Amino acid sequence: MNTGDHYQGAWINGKPEGQGVLTGKRNGNFKYVGEFKNGGAHGIGTFTEPGGYKYVGEWKDDKRHGQGTETYADGTKYVGEYRDGNPQTPELDAAFKQYRALNKQGKYAEATPFAQTFLELAKKEFGATHRHYATGLNILAGLYVDQGRYADAEPLYKRSLAIDEKALGPDHPDVATVLNNLARL
Repeated sequence: MNTGDHYQGAWINGKPEGQGVLTGKRNGNFKYVGEFKNGGAHGIGTFTEPGGYKYVGEWKDDKRHGQGTETYADGTKYVGEYRDGNPQTPELDAAFKQYRALNKQGKYAEATPFAQTFLELAKKEFGATHRHYATGLNILAGLYVDQGRYADAEPLYKRSLAIDEKALGPDHPDVATVLNNLARL
């Protein structure tokens, strides 16, 4: 729990446990109503933020994990499977895993086609205004930066910023991350 968070429910060993309600300011204002284990969301729960974002579904170790529905402020929805906080489709998952493995090895040029595939699949599955598409833009832009391709990275970061600002508001920490990425150019 962070400073400014408020929890109503049972505690075990100084951590939220069982059914409860957590409100706070971590990553912006939020409210989580549901099950807790070892201080984190675990089981079935609902997470909401001002502005219309909502996730209803399964949690594990404080991350979306299992079946769930994610609804964004613009009304777009994703209904499906989540793993470690991310929506899963076989193709999207495979592209992300290949990108991540090559990126961790510093093989940025080899990782780029997989990041491009991830971006294309995110656009196809979620749309060009969805936060998962914005994540794909950030991933690809980051690879371009790592290769010294700053002119290619800038428009991707700017598009990601526009999507995140609309979905989350200008004061959200994820927006600050994109602004920081832009500042690296």
